[in-house]
Amino acid sequence: MPTQHIDVAFVVPPHVALPDLTGPAYLFEQAQALGTPLRLHYLSTEPLPHATLPQGTSNGHRNACHRDACHRDACHRDACHRDACRSEAYPCYQSYAGQHFAYVLLPGPGGTTANQQANTPNPELLQWLKGQHQQGAQLCGLYSGTFLLGHAGLLNHVHCTTHWQFFALFKQLFPKARLFKERLFVQDKGLYTCAGQNSSIDLALHLISTIAGPKVALQVARQAMVYWRQQHEAPPLPPLLRHRNHLQTTIHQVQDHINEMLGQAPVSLEALAAKAHMSSRNLSRRFKEHTGITIGQYLQELRVEKALDMLQAGTKVNAVAQKIGLKSETQLRRIIVQQLGTLPKDLKKVRHSE
Repeated sequence: MPTQHIDVAFVVPPHVALPDLTGPAYLFEQAQALGTPLRLHYLSTEPLPHATLPQGTSNGHRNACHRDACHRDACHRDACHRDACRSEAYPCYQSYAGQHFAYVLLPGPGGTTANQQANTPNPELLQWLKGQHQQGAQLCGLYSGTFLLGHAGLLNHVHCTTHWQFFALFKQLFPKARLFKERLFVQDKGLYTCAGQNSSIDLALHLISTIAGPKVALQVARQAMVYWRQQHEAPPLPPLLRHRNHLQTTIHQVQDHINEMLGQAPVSLEALAAKAHMSSRNLSRRFKEHTGITIGQYLQELRVEKALDMLQAGTKVNAVAQKIGLKSETQLRRIIVQQLGTLPKDLKKVRHSE
């Protein structure tokens, strides 16, 4: 069967605030490079002149300039987009009248004055956005792009957020919106809003996690060398991903090795130190410094996680102990009681959510 692609549109206004566009776009392109079946489209809000981006280079930093206006393989709606896409101009959103997008991201215009945000955009654009939302598209206001959603009348009785300096103006323009403060981003009724330019990165990683899973989002964050900040109310990540919010390549490699070797061979501090090309003492110190826990604690968390999955799948306790590198059922029972406060036989009744 042919791959089912996910169409993602960036709707670019004139004089776009570059960080709102280039940061999230870079992350989505990295997710695409990792095999996520994304089709990325870059649309102008204006028929003429088209929105433009300067040539530049990108290292994945939140405020870095993008290497090219769009990925040659990712931004045109036609199957022949590789040759058709040009970096100097985007097609107008009106040429996508019959196109349904899964996600529509709305970077805002540059500038932070009240007049710039209070200006009502093109009514045809607002109608197009409402049509996309009615067809099931998730609309995402990036920083001041949130005002587009408000002007379209989509934020009435909807939970949302924006940058703190816009709170008073936002309440004045959109009194029916349910504005939250001190949030990275807010999701409600198929609409995403975020609190600032840095929060656009957090929202983009959240969307990638939703589309492709948290492991891909983590890989993208590592590639871009940014932290993946999660909302405080978000469900906890599994141990494989939970202690990965750091930028130390060597420690990531050690964590990868621990996971790969779990149950296949004994995991010793000396072997891990040799793989990391440092002393055991130095590895122990740096591992805790960057992950917040010791190597032993990390190993135990992984063991409990894998044991939990196998027990709830019906695997017998003695087989589970063997597969996660423990010597006996007694040892498995002890670490599960320590970590979860329950016995293995009771875990099959517990629904485990990652």
